[in-house]
Amino acid sequence: MLGKWYRIERNSFMSFEFRKDSLISNSSLYSEKAIWSISGNQIIINDPDQNNKLDLRISEDKKSFTLQKKGDQDWNIMFKKADSFIDYFQNTQGIHLPTKNDSTLSRTSWQKGFNIYLCKKKSPLNVSTDFSKGIANIKSDFEKFRDNQPPEFYDDLKIFVFADKDLLHNEMVNVIAELNNGNLNPMFRVYKTKIPDYSKAGIYWITEIIK
Repeated sequence: MLGKWYRIERNSFMSFEFRKDSLISNSSLYSEKAIWSISGNQIIINDPDQNNKLDLRISEDKKSFTLQKKGDQDWNIMFKKADSFIDYFQNTQGIHLPTKNDSTLSRTSWQKGFNIYLCKKKSPLNVSTDFSKGIANIKSDFEKFRDNQPPEFYDDLKIFVFADKDLLHNEMVNVIAELNNGNLNPMFRVYKTKIPDYSKAGIYWITEIIK
């Protein structure tokens, strides 16, 4: 169980970092420290406010686990192991991101972003979002995402493009040009970076606007 585990659902997230002496949990709303232990097929989490006993099911490959809380449908949650927040997205989508260590590029919070995934491994190019698969659905998917945000955020919403490092720039630009016929918001390519992220949960990534 030791290590970092992530759960991301559209524009909300939760992460656990299991240490030998403590559990650090982060979510879209809070960050807290607790004590944890395992008893049989249950994990016991003692935080300052309550003592939670959750049913624990670990996958055979030890790369994911599911927490369930009897009588509470909101606590039927799968977490996946990853070295970092951005690695979670790579592992989930099967995309290997390019790397940039340019400190002039800004870090951007994913929480105001709509994600598009361009996977080069499959032919033809596999295009998907957090809502569905296929390039034909992206405009309607973006509208669903936008309509779930407060109206005052509409102008600040960004579109993040997770594109394989092997995807040629002109291939990506052709896809983006087709999408922009729907008059979507500005699009930014996401990169891995060695530049430190000092946010508590590591929820910022380095991006560059696609031109």
